[in-house]
Amino acid sequence: IGDVELAHRRRNALVHYQWAYDKTLKRYVAIGDIEALPELKPKTIAEIKEDAEFIYDSGMGLMTFLIMADLLPSARHHATTRP
Repeated sequence: IGDVELAHRRRNALVHYQWAYDKTLKRYVAIGDIEALPELKPKTIAEIKEDAEFIYDSGMGLMTFLIMADLLPSARHHATTRP
């Protein structure tokens, strides 16, 4: 569960913040309060890929757990009416 929470924070940092390339640092940096959000530290492409893999693996682990524990919500299909 801790990994899923961390993955959620990393995912939000990657997709919800604006990123810029710093030529001096040769890294991508998030525009935001880095002191308050350590997951926004400057990142290389390799680190971004590592975050993406961690996020994916955590999500798959959660899905596996939900399936094994039979905790998936039932699928609901909504009928759509067409004119």
